[in-house]
Amino acid sequence: MTATRRWWKTALGVVFTALMLFPVYWMVNVSLTQTSDLRRNPRTCSR
Repeated sequence: MTATRRWWKTALGVVFTALMLFPVYWMVNVSLTQTSDLRRNPRTCSR
């Protein structure tokens, strides 16, 4: 295998792994968010 082909497969593997781990990140993030913050108006969250 050439270095170019290995780099391409590695990049594809990293992207695929990130896509598979994103729902886990989302679940942990939401589970640690307070209920009052979840019900807050989105316009006031950034201030």
